[in-house]
Amino acid sequence: VTCPNTWTPPGEHTRAYENPIQTAQRGIEEEFGELVFSKYVMQMISLTENPLFYYRDYGNENSNRIDQQLTSLWYVQLSEPGEVIEESMSIDMENTKLMWRSLPEVAKWIDDKPADFC
Repeated sequence: VTCPNTWTPPGEHTRAYENPIQTAQRGIEEEFGELVFSKYVMQMISLTENPLFYYRDYGNENSNRIDQQLTSLWYVQLSEPGEVIEESMSIDMENTKLMWRSLPEVAKWIDDKPADFC
């Protein structure tokens, strides 16, 4: 586990043949199930014009692991509240808990408690 007891948005590494939107779509399908993407996703908007360089040195807390990657953030708008469509989801076993928040709520949370996030 990279960051135990923290929150993080679902994420995927881009495959050689994918563009960023295809990676985001595949990520939704893999993390929540194909039905969610095909039935409930209204729009996907990139929050980053260009990929961001992510770097994190975990030091001794995680076997001196260092993550370095290009990252794109996506806003995904669903046609129904997350709590309504949860029953339709095939939740990936990597996820232990879901929480539905608006973009402004997440931004405030990150500002108030950055240590909660990985």
